Amino acid sequence: MIAAFASLLLAAGCTSTPKKPAITYTGDPVKDGQAWIEQGPPRDKVLWQYRTALVAMRQSNFSLAETILDDAILSLGA
Repeated sequence: MIAAFASLLLAAGCTSTPKKPAITYTGDPVKDGQAWIEQGPPRDKVLWQYRTALVAMRQSNFSLAETILDDAILSLGA
């Protein structure tokens, strides 16, 4: 009886944990942000696009920021 209950708890615990994407951090916030945009959860895509565009603007890479923000706007419209 106890073994059945323990195995039920173990199985329930294993199925309830969400999988995290395997993203390797490089230390470059733009590259890391682009990795999260491509491999992260779909619900967080626009958030990562905004964050990455902000970092690109802080680094004076306005063309990259423009591209990322244009993609974010298109994602919101879909």
